[in-house]
Amino acid sequence: MQDKVVNSIQMAIRAGKTIRGEGLIPSIINGSSKLVIYTSTIGNNSKKKILNKSKTAGIPAFELDELRFNSISNKAASAYGITDQGFAASLIEKLTSDKSTSADFNLSADTEKK
Repeated sequence: MQDKVVNSIQMAIRAGKTIRGEGLIPSIINGSSKLVIYTSTIGNNSKKKILNKSKTAGIPAFELDELRFNSISNKAASAYGITDQGFAASLIEKLTSDKSTSADFNLSADTEKK
């Protein structure tokens, strides 16, 4: 079975519309990331920092289980920031309808227009 969430994230990576690593937190703070997706195995300090910055910036953050997250890419990462509004909106729709994901911060109606 094809995983639409993983496929969409992979497409965003190929299109160059993601940020990972040291650039993620600054991209959340400056608003260039529109969505954050992280693995369930992320360290507590990293998770706390991502969630705090995402909540402050009004950016939704979703947790994927380890197996699904690791199937996204062969490059080591614990979180991705999606920088394109179109990809982010599509992924948010897929993630909110997916029962196996966990949303740590949801968009309100007024932040969807960012």
